[in-house]
Amino acid sequence: MMEDDMPTEVNKTMTKIGYGASLPYEMIVEVLQWLPVKSVLRFQAVCRSWAALLSSDEFRSLHTAASRAPPKLLYISPTTGLDSTAVYSCPFSSSGRPRDRGNLLFTIEGARGNCLEVVTPASCHGLILLYDAVTTAYYICNAATRAATRLPLSTNNASRSTTGLGFDARRKEYKVVRLINGLCHHKVGVRCEVYTAGSRYGDCWRPVAGGVPADLRLVVGAAVINASMSKLPPVFANGSLHWLLDPTKPGVAVISFSITEETFACIPSPPFWVPGACPASNPWSM
Repeated sequence: MMEDDMPTEVNKTMTKIGYGASLPYEMIVEVLQWLPVKSVLRFQAVCRSWAALLSSDEFRSLHTAASRAPPKLLYISPTTGLDSTAVYSCPFSSSGRPRDRGNLLFTIEGARGNCLEVVTPASCHGLILLYDAVTTAYYICNAATRAATRLPLSTNNASRSTTGLGFDARRKEYKVVRLINGLCHHKVGVRCEVYTAGSRYGDCWRPVAGGVPADLRLVVGAAVINASMSKLPPVFANGSLHWLLDPTKPGVAVISFSITEETFACIPSPPFWVPGACPASNPWSM
């Protein structure tokens, strides 16, 4: 990375702190990109310039490429007292099987291991989402820093719901999005609420602005049912969470929710015939 490519915040303060006088900028980045995640987080407190550098997208990409850590299996297990849950990481061997029991990352007190679910099978920028079915509480976990944060309980009761974790690249914020099929006495049956970690909204869930559009409530409700019955969590990709609808039915195949814009969109079925669907009703059939 050359000096012209460095983040704007870093470029403005390089001459003020003077560390470039002893080491070239490229060499500093070369050293810092090999640090473990914990050290990178600690070094953000050195000064504003380092905070800007170490939190920039450019450095994050370099650090991710430099680490190239082999994939690990993350699993949860009840403790002996059954009143807490232990979270482990286990490396894979060359045969693709776990090598051993793994390393203890952290323990979540008050959550029973046999009732805790991994909501996001794949991490979102290093974070995963867990759900306690007993207390209906969600946890955002960082395996690198071995930290787990319990989210406040939602006040929205639901007959069915589905939840996903996404990253807002514009505001550098993590968001937990929950789609809800309400109870029969609710005026609005399908709702959406968002929790933004460490944001200006405070430590609470909030309804998405404008709610679920009226013309999409039917398909969003169907996505909630399919996700909860089939145990299919949404997939975060290209800045949006994606929920799969019943593949045997023609028409809309995926409901997406933009993490940055907080808006819904429909993705139609791709041009192929799905086994079990009626060919005559398939819009792509010949």
